[in-house]
Formats: sequence, C-alpha cells, structure tokens
Amino acid sequence: MVRDPRGGHNRKAVSENFFKTWSPEMAYVLGFMFADGSLLDTNISSRTYYLFFANNDLDLLSQIRSSLDSNHRIYVKPPCVIRHKNGKYTSHEGYVLRIGNKVMYRDLINLGLTHRKSKTI
Repeated sequence: MVRDPRGGHNRKAVSENFFKTWSPEMAYVLGFMFADGSLLDTNISSRTYYLFFANNDLDLLSQIRSSLDSNHRIYVKPPCVIRHKNGKYTSHEGYVLRIGNKVMYRDLINLGLTHRKSKTI
C-alpha cells in the first residue's frame, strides 16, 4: 500500500512508472490505450485520475493488467441497449480495467493521449 501525501492511500498495486521508459511492452499498452482506452479526470470530485482499458477479450485485459503489475479488478460490463437516431442495438458483454493513478495519468497526457481523444487523434 502506497501512502498518498494528501492523507489518503492507493489501495491497489500498479507499476506507476510503467509509461516513463520505452519498451515493446510499454508501446503495446500505450497503443491499446490510444485505441480502446480513455482518461477520466475526477480531480474536482474525488482527487482521482483514472485510466480505463475496455475490451471484449478478458485475456487481453488480463495481459495488460499483468504488464502493469496491477492487482486492480477487471469489471464485467453487461450488454446494454444503445439507441441511435436510426434505431437501436444491443451491445455485447465487455470488460473494463480501471486504474486510478495520477502519475500514470500525467505520463499518458505527456505522451499525447487526451480527453475525448476521438476528437483529437
């Protein structure tokens, strides 16, 4: 458990320096983050910055979690109905790995990842 200087602590383990050094493994996870990941800044409400990895392949997310030396839980995202102006469809079950870590969040920002990246990449 790592103490947070503000008084809290990170209850989950993760290699927070993972994105500081280039390696094939880091490049793969970074590419995945650009393709299927996202960043969420909840600093105003909870002082936390989140990295989200989402995919329909549980093994792939498990591999990413292992690469990050993380013990964060992978959540099941149940199917849901998505409505569009042209109709609706039901999504497939998926999986989400959510990691709250300010250091990793800032490293990803410095590497060019942005909020709402689909509008900037």
